Amino acid sequence: LSRNSFLSSPSLSFAPVIFLMTDGYPSDDYKKGLRKLNENSWYKHGLKVALGIGKEANDDMLAEFTGTSDTVVHAYSGGQLANLIKKIAVTSSQIGSKSMTLSDDTTGEINFEDVSQSKQKQLGEQIQEIVNSEDYPKDIPFDSG
Repeated sequence: LSRNSFLSSPSLSFAPVIFLMTDGYPSDDYKKGLRKLNENSWYKHGLKVALGIGKEANDDMLAEFTGTSDTVVHAYSGGQLANLIKKIAVTSSQIGSKSMTLSDDTTGEINFEDVSQSKQKQLGEQIQEIVNSEDYPKDIPFDSG
């Protein structure tokens, strides 16, 4: 398999994880960049997470990147940032590397879109469990200092 073939076709067994970390305020035309990303098969079928630094990050813009607000999270401290990166990296890698069947019992075949949407939904559910858990670290906020 050539490099170009590998990069131009999505893999259902190894979905790439695309992790955006930002203050939520782009200094350029981010919509133009998103349009370009949407032309890329790996972006279209990859697992996307957006981590906003501080409370001022624009959730709507971050959700445009991920496709859902469930995979948008915020870090308010250095400890929380480190913890989130570790947990999200492990969780997304586990989901992204899990094989999924290409057929179901009701309608027959499942396409790339369905598989990637299912994995993105699983990731969103897991991320929401992480941020709603009691051990979600609460330190001195970035924004207070």
